[in-house]
This record gives sequence, structure tokens and C-alpha cells, in this order.
Amino acid sequence: MGSLCAHLPRQGLAGDLRPTEHRSAHAALASSDPKAALNPFIDGPMASPGVLASIYSNTLITNFDAQATIVDAFTRGPVVQLPAGALNALVGAEYEKSRFERGFDANRTARAVFMELRAPLFASTDERGEKREVLAVQGAARYDDYSDFGSKTTWQAGVEFRPIEICFCVARTRRHSSRRRCTTSRRRSRALPSR
Repeated sequence: MGSLCAHLPRQGLAGDLRPTEHRSAHAALASSDPKAALNPFIDGPMASPGVLASIYSNTLITNFDAQATIVDAFTRGPVVQLPAGALNALVGAEYEKSRFERGFDANRTARAVFMELRAPLFASTDERGEKREVLAVQGAARYDDYSDFGSKTTWQAGVEFRPIEICFCVARTRRHSSRRRCTTSRRRSRALPSR
């Protein structure tokens, strides 16, 4: 199973800032401090109220021009049959080119590639003769490259243990954090199905 999705450019209106507001906008765009930074590429407010007030006067009406081109694609499914079940994989890529103009120009290009694997290690047969996974491992990696912030590789690895059908235990580790969970639901991996 695979997917391809594309979002085409969107446009608004164009406008200008006063010289002092123009300097404030450029300083906020260049700031690495989240409290003082302006990020026109996020949903919601682009900055704190104080930063926005230093850039935009309450009496000045400004218009904007924004464009975003987004393409993402992935494919997933079984790769090979193992003794305990299918080795499932997900591979994909994303591309985004954004431009925002509101008295200043901000441009960003973002690229990403990602992959997930899930392998059942041990399965048992229940009293009805149905095969049930008992132990599986999973791993994921993602590489992001932003034209304005640099690149980063992140990963996640995990183990799923289901000693009895109604109990599902998960232990995951990520770059910089760990998470463990034991539930009594039949939750499955979001990206890769278990059998």
C-alpha cells in the first residue's frame, strides 16, 4: 500500500512595513530564542504578543503573500515472511517549499526521508488454532533537512510483548528519551500493522 500527496501554492495579499517594524521583523526572524523569534511557518501565532506588537502597529493594516508547496509519499507492507509472521516496512519522503512575505521575505525548504520496520520474533497458537504474536521488535529512523535550521536524524526502537491476549506491553527508546507502557487494550502500531 502506498500514498502520494501534493499541496499546491496558496496566495494572499501583499503589503509593507514601516522602517522600524522592518528592522524588528528581521531581528525576530534571525533570533534563535523562542521567546523573541518570529516563525511564519507554524500554525497559530507566529510569535509572542510582545514580538508581534514590535513588528506590527495596531493602526497599520498589512497584507501578506504566502505560498507553500508540499509533496509527501510513502509505501508500506510486508517485505518477507518470517517464522513468527511478516516483516513489515514503511518507507517515505517529504518535501516542502514555503515562502512568506509581509513587509519582509521568509523562505524555507524542508526535506525528509523516513523508514520503519516491525518484525515479529515469537508467535504462539491459541486454543482456537489461531496464530498470535507474543514478541515483536520495531525500529524507525527519520532524517530532516531544513534550509534555515540545518538537519537532524532521529530514531526510535521498541519491543512489544504480549504474554496473554488481553495484555499488551511496549518498551520504546528514542533519541534523548525513554518510554514504557503496559495496557490491557489491543492497541497496535500506528504505522505498521501486527498480525
